Amino acid sequence: MDSPIFGQPAEDIVYMPEEPAAGISGVSGFAEGSFSYGRASAGDDSANIRSWALRGSVNADLGTGFNTQVDAGYNRGDISDLGQANTLGGTLHAYYREPDAFAFGGFVSASRFGSTAFNLLHDYLDADKYATDLIGGLEGAVYTSDATLYGRAGYGRVSYSDIEADHLTAALGARVYANDDTRYDFEGAFNRLSAYGVDADLYSLSAIANYRFTGTPVTAFAGYRYDRATVEDSNPLTAHRVLTGLRVHFGSNSLKEEERRGPAWASPALSF
Repeated sequence: MDSPIFGQPAEDIVYMPEEPAAGISGVSGFAEGSFSYGRASAGDDSANIRSWALRGSVNADLGTGFNTQVDAGYNRGDISDLGQANTLGGTLHAYYREPDAFAFGGFVSASRFGSTAFNLLHDYLDADKYATDLIGGLEGAVYTSDATLYGRAGYGRVSYSDIEADHLTAALGARVYANDDTRYDFEGAFNRLSAYGVDADLYSLSAIANYRFTGTPVTAFAGYRYDRATVEDSNPLTAHRVLTGLRVHFGSNSLKEEERRGPAWASPALSF
């Protein structure tokens, strides 16, 4: 016979390399901008508040389930007739993840706070112009087919001039998927600053809807946030606000794919 019965000879077979999987790569992430507007009140006083923020996150899959994620962000909030407050910070996460089951790891976060009040203290009393916050902790997430449940807890120190305060932080949240490109985010967070026997407690609740336009790297989001701050027996400061923004992704094809194989965590940094 001129050819084998059962196919080509081995030396004639051409082996083609596998095509790389579409979508998520070893490095992925996003950049976003957002704006919020609302009303803050304390006792009989109230004022309009507005803020804008820029945020970015990059995740690197190190192989065999280990990942590292880096976040950076800037936030500025303005209260009408009273002044402004701003935050500049970054967070490093190191963690292990089984993409469709769970993730757990730790984080270290550093932030710098500025405000109109700090500027006045700096100008007239030679106090520091900024406060700093360094915090570390643990975080974990459980994945189901339609949702992610996550939590974090940490401890650190806030420093301003000669004042040092303990900083406790904790958060619980859920991300619920209507489909791979439509997600609803819910989070409750608690922060306590303690110095000289005085506690300042900050509570935050948020609900945000996200939609990634199919076949594009762009997500639009909008939602609501509630904040409450108390210092011992003083009147609490409360704020209600609505927010909206745009997020641009790289290295992923959908919101769900990115969260399960790209950036997994939010930054614990305080914002205004």
